[in-house]
Amino acid sequence: MLKGVLLLIEIGFLPIAVFLLIRRKLLNASMVRVIAFCAQCLFFTASDSCLHDWDERYHALVAKHLAKNPLKPCLYEDPIEDYDYKQ
Repeated sequence: MLKGVLLLIEIGFLPIAVFLLIRRKLLNASMVRVIAFCAQCLFFTASDSCLHDWDERYHALVAKHLAKNPLKPCLYEDPIEDYDYKQ
């Protein structure tokens, strides 16, 4: 809850700060603030409790199978049953 509130406060104040810095022609400082804001957003997203390590394992497995067959993304190399997208 606190992370969300802090993120909303940042989202509200960042455009104002960047606008003022650009207006004063301090472009380097505004770029630093934008990069810092993006880094904080990524940190808050990555530290979310709903993301688990096992989520990435499935993505890695599909990427491994894509390396063998680039045009056919699949989770299982040899599925037990055929997949029909119409069902």
